[in-house]
Amino acid sequence: MDGTPQYPVAPHARIIDPLLLEGSPWANGGGITYEVLKAPPGTGYSDFDWRLSIAEIVQDGPFSSLPGVDRTFVMGSEGLLRMSVDGESRDLRLGALAAFPGEVDVSVRVLEGPTRNLNLMTRRTVCEGSIDVQRVSGALHVGGTNGPAALVVLSGTVRLGGDGVLQPLQVLVPGCSEEELSCEHALLAAVHVRFRPQT
Repeated sequence: MDGTPQYPVAPHARIIDPLLLEGSPWANGGGITYEVLKAPPGTGYSDFDWRLSIAEIVQDGPFSSLPGVDRTFVMGSEGLLRMSVDGESRDLRLGALAAFPGEVDVSVRVLEGPTRNLNLMTRRTVCEGSIDVQRVSGALHVGGTNGPAALVVLSGTVRLGGDGVLQPLQVLVPGCSEEELSCEHALLAAVHVRFRPQT
């Protein structure tokens, strides 16, 4: 993770399966959110610095307004969504990305679904976030101080040492030590968070 302040990082990578976590149904009934990572730990929805979640979208509807928060959305499964951002529509399939301020009007239509998707939120005054979607075959080294905050498997085969094969939408959180992933035709989403200088 780039920038300061730094939050505690484990010595070795860990794997999170979002679908084993407790989900929170949306107020409008349009989906369920599984919170994967949040910093600082223990903060609530109104005072986090950044937050990564997996959202299962089952029906058409609007996104919540989040003033002061920037959002990056990645289509994380097969299916088809039509997303409207401030009146401009585009179709999203697996791996497609959309980034927008939390204040704007955003809604989706589920054309083929339900779908599961990545949602990165960053507090604009504190940090900025991005997600890089990349195809990888071969070795990929993760861990250390300047890499991504998380890697999310979208498709393909990804192995981490003796921990076996990561399944789609499982999240790898790199540790302090560099470790090697073995990838075969993998589509990965690398989540980056950069903190703004403190004044």
